[in-house]
Amino acid sequence: MSTSWLVLLLSCCMALRFAAAFPQQAISKTNEPQTPLSQESSSAATDNNASSKNTNTKLSLAKNNLLLDTLEILANQSTDILHTSNTLIRNLIVELKAQPNRTTEIDRYIDRFDQALKHIEKIDFAAEQAQLEDIFASVDEIGAIFYDIEDIDDGDSEILQGAFDRVGAESIDKQFRENMENTLITLANVFDDFVNSLSAVDRQAEHQLIDWFERFQKEDDYEEKLGNLIDEFLQFFE
Repeated sequence: MSTSWLVLLLSCCMALRFAAAFPQQAISKTNEPQTPLSQESSSAATDNNASSKNTNTKLSLAKNNLLLDTLEILANQSTDILHTSNTLIRNLIVELKAQPNRTTEIDRYIDRFDQALKHIEKIDFAAEQAQLEDIFASVDEIGAIFYDIEDIDDGDSEILQGAFDRVGAESIDKQFRENMENTLITLANVFDDFVNSLSAVDRQAEHQLIDWFERFQKEDDYEEKLGNLIDEFLQFFE
C-alpha cells in the first residue's frame, strides 16, 4: 500500500517500551529529597558523607523526574494517536462495509478495527489518573493492525487502499508524522534541560547518559531515534 504507517508503528513501539518497563504509579515527581539527609555533625568526615548523599539524592531525583517527564510526553503522544485513530477507524469501517466485493480477509480486518474502536471508547481520557496501560495497549493494538496490513494480498490491498484514500488517509498520515516530529522535539528539550541542570560532578557520574543524549541530538533518522536509541535510554533506568 502506498500509505505509510511507519511513524505510527514506531510511536507504538516507543510508548509501549516505556509503559511496560516503568508503570507510572511507581514514580513520584518531586523537587524535594524523598529521604532525610544525614544530620549535621562536627566531624568533617560526616559532613563530607552527608554532602555526598545530598548530591546523590538530588541526582537521583533529577533522573526520576526526567523519566516521569518522558512518560508524560509519551502518554500525550499516544492519546493524540488514539483520538486521530478513532475518527479514522470509524470512517474506515463504514467504507469497508460498503464494499460489495469485500473478502473474508477484509471482514476480518473490519472485526479487528471494530474491536480496536471499542477499546478506545472504553478509555476515560478525562480521568484525573490517566489510564496509561489502556492507552498504550490500544495504541499497540492499532499499530499491530496497520503492521499486518502491509503484508496483505494485492487484491485486498487495493480494497483497503481505496478505503484509506476515501477517508483522507494522506491527511491522517500527515497528522501522525507531525505528532512524531513534535514528540521528538519535546523529548529533545526535556533531555537538554536535564543535562544543563547537572553539575560538573553529576556530569562525570552520568557521562554515559550524556553521551547518549549527544548521539540522540545528532541522529537525523527518527527510526534510529525511536528504535535503538530509545532502547539504550531505557537501560539507564533499569
